[in-house]
Amino acid sequence: IYGQSGCGKTTLLNLISSLDNDYEGQIIIDGNCYKNEKDSLSSNFRIKECGFIFQSFNLIEDDTVINNIKLVQDAFNNLDKEIKERNLKEVLEYLELDNYKEYLVKNLSGGEKQRVGIARAIINRPKYIFCDEPTGSLDELNSEKVFRILKLLSTHTTIIIVSHDLNLLEKYADSLWTPKFLLIFKQQMFVF
Repeated sequence: IYGQSGCGKTTLLNLISSLDNDYEGQIIIDGNCYKNEKDSLSSNFRIKECGFIFQSFNLIEDDTVINNIKLVQDAFNNLDKEIKERNLKEVLEYLELDNYKEYLVKNLSGGEKQRVGIARAIINRPKYIFCDEPTGSLDELNSEKVFRILKLLSTHTTIIIVSHDLNLLEKYADSLWTPKFLLIFKQQMFVF
């Protein structure tokens, strides 16, 4: 989802991901509309089906890389300890974080923090990953790296990215939308 600051990109992302339920109409995801459901149902959807990557990372700065990732892994995942450890090892290796797992987050660079954010988002193998300006605070080299990682992940999961960086979106996105274009379909149902 592309657009300049203030055009509604993040609002749209929050609506699609059920973080915000204050809207008219319906948003249908896998046959479900979470708008009028109890908070526990939309929360359950977000925990089990979604991963989130934020511009500001939203990590616990005074804790380790591994604990930041395990926090999400343990939130709902009832896999046995051995499988969790294997999944964690795979994600750390995939994102080249295995040598940083005991580092405090506050001692990492912006690119390393964003890779921790990506690890946290994918550890439970979500069906959807919602990215709110995932490269907004990164330099050009790290921005490119993050988009390459997201493109690889998109072969296994649906990724919705909000960004004002049209160059990266045109290079990596399978389709490009603007909030203005999406509002034309205000009375329609969106099916993901």
